[in-house]
Amino acid sequence: MENPTHAYELLGTYTVSLTVTGPQGSKTKTRTDYIKVVIPLVFGTIYQEGNIPLEEAKVSILNLSKTQVLAESTTDSQGKFYLSSNNIPDGTYYIKVSKDGYKSYLGAATLRNNQVLPFSVTLQKIPSCAVSGTVYVANGSIDTIRIELIQQGGTLFDTRYVPANGRYYFSQNISVGTYKLRATAPWNEVQEKTVSFTTQGEAKTVDFNLTMPLPVAE
Repeated sequence: MENPTHAYELLGTYTVSLTVTGPQGSKTKTRTDYIKVVIPLVFGTIYQEGNIPLEEAKVSILNLSKTQVLAESTTDSQGKFYLSSNNIPDGTYYIKVSKDGYKSYLGAATLRNNQVLPFSVTLQKIPSCAVSGTVYVANGSIDTIRIELIQQGGTLFDTRYVPANGRYYFSQNISVGTYKLRATAPWNEVQEKTVSFTTQGEAKTVDFNLTMPLPVAE
């Protein structure tokens, strides 16, 4: 049998053995105290907008001063998670749910080791900052212009090739900060402008004016 499975019905710690048999005989691998079956302290599903399960969200139990993580889990592909007690005493704690690009959740909950707490929450996606504008070209065509959005430190974040209407737009996963916009024309003209965002979801407009050199008469 490939990929054997087994369901454990009783709480406890289990030693697991796996035996593989082939033409050259059998081989057994044993792992002591490999599986621990416990009653979860908190379990549930984390969603994003639209009631869609959110994968790889981090769910943590914090002490009331928020200085110590007492238990932590990450949601699976179905948005589900399980947090075991880890000998956490009965009392009031904070449950924190977070994922990059989403607004975190933080709320108080009373936890008891003899009670399982079902928990679900929906995280709201943080709106991206955006920058758009128009490229104007004197004496030449527009659709060969390249616009680059560059992070501080010089890392290229994204690239657009300007269509015939001259409009460009960046709006995906742009966080608060300072960026450089670079317009490059095929006749080796380069313009750079700085754009800064101080609030998530902020939108800015930056235009460029380029000039294609006229041919020199012989």
